[in-house]
Amino acid sequence: MLVRKHLWVYFLSIHFIVDTFPEQLGKLKGIRLVVLFIPCLICFIGWFEFIDFAMPNTVEKQELMRETIMNYYEENIRNSSFIGAIYYTVEQNRERKWRITDVMGYLGCIQLQNFVW
Repeated sequence: MLVRKHLWVYFLSIHFIVDTFPEQLGKLKGIRLVVLFIPCLICFIGWFEFIDFAMPNTVEKQELMRETIMNYYEENIRNSSFIGAIYYTVEQNRERKWRITDVMGYLGCIQLQNFVW
């Protein structure tokens, strides 16, 4: 799974360079090929920050997803991994508490994808 993420980011960054600077590709020879990996590293670091710090994997998310997937698909996900944002939680008094970090992390991932495409 992690390898697919790396390849996805790498191909998107190459796609960005080829589409944005096609006249510069002839100048990338030898050590200058490293320039192709700079956008990849920037995208990977941004993606990692949004996923790992803005949408952390918490016990609350694990329990919520476990119950939801068991109800709809009758599948046990105890040994599966997932990434997701919880936009809000419902408190005891039925009041919604917005989870700003998850929402911002999700929006950051969307903006990163829009930037690359």
